[in-house]
Amino acid sequence: MKKKLLITGANGYIGSKICEYFSKQFIILVISRSKPKLNCFWCKFHDANPESYERFFKKHNPDFIIHTAAIAHKKEIFISQKIIKNIKTINFEYTKALATLSNKYQIKRFIYLSSISIYKDNKNTIIENSEISPNNLYATTKYESEKEIIKFFKKSKTCFTIFRLPLIYGIDAPGNIHKLIKLVDMEIPLPFFNFIKERSLLSINNLISAIDISFKKKATFNKIYLLSDEEKISTSKIVKLIATARNKKLILYSLPKFFIYFLYIFPIIGHNLSKLYNGIIIDNNLFKKDANWSPPFSQKKEMIKSFKYTK
Repeated sequence: MKKKLLITGANGYIGSKICEYFSKQFIILVISRSKPKLNCFWCKFHDANPESYERFFKKHNPDFIIHTAAIAHKKEIFISQKIIKNIKTINFEYTKALATLSNKYQIKRFIYLSSISIYKDNKNTIIENSEISPNNLYATTKYESEKEIIKFFKKSKTCFTIFRLPLIYGIDAPGNIHKLIKLVDMEIPLPFFNFIKERSLLSINNLISAIDISFKKKATFNKIYLLSDEEKISTSKIVKLIATARNKKLILYSLPKFFIYFLYIFPIIGHNLSKLYNGIIIDNNLFKKDANWSPPFSQKKEMIKSFKYTK
C-alpha cells in the first residue's frame, strides 16, 4: 500500500512540481488555500492554529511531510503591518503548527525547505556552518522556523531534514531569471557584459531528486544541508544561454563598477542588481557525502530546456 505524503504550498511553483513528481509514489495530501488540479486529498488552509488541521491529520495519518509553503522575499519598508503579520503567520507560526501535529501523530519524516538568505550577505562561499545573519523578514522567519523544527523534533520519533536553497529555476519558474528572460525577449541592449561573478543555482529537478533520496538515506535524518547544481554560472552566461535557447539577438554592454555600487543605495534597484552582479557559491558536499548523491541533471541542459519553453 502506498504511503501518504502531505505537501504544503502545493499551488506554488516548487510545491506544484513536488506534487506532480511524488504523486507517482505516494498518496498525496495537501493543505493549501485552493485545491490543486492533481488528484489528492485536500484541506483548505485557514490559519496557523494546529486545531484547524487536526481532523485532517487524524483522518489521513500522513507518513511524511514536505513543507514548502512560504511568502517569499518582501522589502519591509514597502509593506503594511498587515502583510508583515501575514508573513510571520505563514512562514513561522504555520511551521510551528505543523511541527506540533507531526509530533502528536508521529510523522516519520519532516522535510523543510529553507533559504540561503539566512546567511551573512558578504560571504562569497557558504557552507552549512557559515555565519547566520538574516537581513530581511523572509530570511528571519525561515531561520526561526528552522530553530523551532530542531527544538520540536529533538526528542521525537519524527526525523527532520532541512534544505537551505538558492534560486530555483525551471520551466516558468518565477523570480530574477524569469525577469531576465523577459528582458532578453525585448532584444534591447543589456548592461550585463561584466556581470561575470559566478553563483550557485538549483534546478527544480535536482531539488526533487535530493528530496526523493533523503526519504531513504538515514544519514540525512536530523540534518541541515545546502543544495545546489554541480555547476556555477554568471549572469552574463545566463543571458547568453537565454538568447541562444530563444533564438534572440543579444547585445551586452558594461556598467562601470562605481555606477553599479552607486545604484545599490536605491532599495528596489539595488536589491535586484546586487543579486545579479554578486556571486554566492554554495558548497553542497555534505549532502552529496551523506546521501551518496550527485545532482543528476546538467545545469546547461536544464537551463536551455527551461529557457526555451518558458512563456
